[in-house]
Amino acid sequence: DEDIKQKTLKPVYLLYGEETYDIERYVEKIEAVYTNLVLGVNLYILDNSNISDLRDICESVTFFGEEKLVIIKK
Repeated sequence: DEDIKQKTLKPVYLLYGEETYDIERYVEKIEAVYTNLVLGVNLYILDNSNISDLRDICESVTFFGEEKLVIIKK
């Protein structure tokens, strides 16, 4: 919560547990810290069907500056 309030996010967060509502709430809070998130440009949501794209996404340059958010869901 402190990182989100201060807008000083770390490079990686691991959110896990059985309370999916709480996890989704934190994901939404993290997304709100970033500006100009566009799905497929600097916001990526991965799951089992496209996890193989992770390396390419992490190595690619974003079009909207240095911000990039990658969410990996179970």
